[in-house]
Amino acid sequence: MARIPYPDPISLAEADRKLLNAIPPLNVFRLLAVSPSLFQPLMNFFNAYLSHGLLSDEHREIIILRVGHLCRNPYELFQHERVAREIGMSEERIHALGSEKYSSLFDRLENDLIQFVDEVVQNDGASAEQLEKLRSHFTDAEVMEATIIIGVYIMVCKMLTTFDVEVEDTPIEGSGIEGIAAGLHETNKEKGRST
Repeated sequence: MARIPYPDPISLAEADRKLLNAIPPLNVFRLLAVSPSLFQPLMNFFNAYLSHGLLSDEHREIIILRVGHLCRNPYELFQHERVAREIGMSEERIHALGSEKYSSLFDRLENDLIQFVDEVVQNDGASAEQLEKLRSHFTDAEVMEATIIIGVYIMVCKMLTTFDVEVEDTPIEGSGIEGIAAGLHETNKEKGRST
């Protein structure tokens, strides 16, 4: 059980209640709904890189899973291992992201990306050398997106650990990413905003 109660949907503002009902029923989202000022902006922010990001789905999940391992957060790992399977990552590659050493299952670009994640998380930022290695593979916009995703999942992992968020009793179908986009589309359409 989480260390603070999930909000009763009836207690939420109508727009937050509609959004919570429209997105996948994940405990992380239920917990975020505790904060009326942050819930919808954070969901829109997450959707920006999950549904409209420049990085490939696989590169995004490599980043997220590596951060999950470095932050030792079982909830984040459970959810994004599920997403990684949905996008076609092999079990071997998924599990290799928890290894201390880099695996031959990843190519040079992917190993450079993993090293970049490690440096940002463990050293409070990547070295100039590692940044230049990443820039040799990705555009500056992609490097910025990768860095922001690292920061987001450090934040998410710390929040999940602090509040001891548990894995759902009933697994969701699919990756959930499409459900986030669809739920936000409906909510934002009612407000006259695009997603």
